[in-house]
Amino acid sequence: MPPAPTRVKSLIPAIHACRKKVVGLDDEESWRGFLERTTGKRSLRAMNGSELGKVLDALHAAGAPRKAGKGARRRKLADGEQAKMIRGLWLELYGLGAVDKADEAAIAAFVKRQAGVDALDWLAPAEANKVIEGLKAMRRRAVERLADPNPRATVRALFAQAKACPAIEIPENDVELFGYRTVCKAGFLFYGQRDFLRLRGVLETLLRNAGEKPDPAWTAAA
Repeated sequence: MPPAPTRVKSLIPAIHACRKKVVGLDDEESWRGFLERTTGKRSLRAMNGSELGKVLDALHAAGAPRKAGKGARRRKLADGEQAKMIRGLWLELYGLGAVDKADEAAIAAFVKRQAGVDALDWLAPAEANKVIEGLKAMRRRAVERLADPNPRATVRALFAQAKACPAIEIPENDVELFGYRTVCKAGFLFYGQRDFLRLRGVLETLLRNAGEKPDPAWTAAA
């Protein structure tokens, strides 16, 4: 059921308040792009109540705090320059489709994998630099994937390369079935650019973890 009219009116100020709490949405173009990725529309005024609700939810997922109940205490987020850069890069990756979630828990999980600590504010400067460089490398790869003129052929080549690697075990014999299990519960006919990007990322990670260099042009004769 869509929000009542009075509720709709209150959503827009709440959205603007939350926008100020999310790193990387201060400039107008980034904000319009965020709205378009979330609802397909670039203006709050053009949205109905349901769409405004989606924007608010997306802002919370990107790090804007929700109202705490009485007596609740919220952990203060790290706000140093390196922490801001990490959040900004992560949000950019989310916009590119390279990561699935934009919330603090997802960032913390990445930091844990990269540096072995549980939160941004526990990072030493050298560890933070390592995380930042890791995110920049992910961004470079994401931008390269977006420029791919034939993402379907690329994921098929990478899948064939992964299947040929003795160190990688994939039960499926078809890349669409593999994608159905790992990325999107649909066939390629219903894939969007973001879905192909995610599937390519999954395959490249498998290959790198196995010590192989991903080759988008791989063939059995290679």
